[in-house]
Amino acid sequence: MHRNKELYCNKDLSYLETSNKWSRLSCVAKIESIRHEKIRDKEQKETRLYICSTKPSAKLIAESVRAHWGMENSLHWVVDVAFNEDKSMKTNTNAAQHFSIINRIALNVLKNEKSKKIGIKSRRLSAGWDNEFLLKVLKN
Repeated sequence: MHRNKELYCNKDLSYLETSNKWSRLSCVAKIESIRHEKIRDKEQKETRLYICSTKPSAKLIAESVRAHWGMENSLHWVVDVAFNEDKSMKTNTNAAQHFSIINRIALNVLKNEKSKKIGIKSRRLSAGWDNEFLLKVLKN
């Protein structure tokens, strides 16, 4: 559970040594949040910094951050769990990009196959072990 979120937006960027290279930068936003874990009865404090190229309001920054984490949690996390994408050792930028695209295509195909009530990772493994299930996945 998140609480005590504070948002600061520093629009005075004169402290940047190379401010001329940041001509489109309009502010640096800082979000401080405290998360309380009920199970372990622990508090985690976290500070995140964001750079903005528009003249944002606190509301716009908060909405953008929520949208970013919504995407992270709904897509990137699923791809990482199902395909271990974060553990990939591909150093060639093109190879990494191509495999990422292939993983997302596979994720969409696996999401469309709903005959088994199992998670995406289990569907991927089942498709690798069971040719009949693989054909079902590919037909959708």
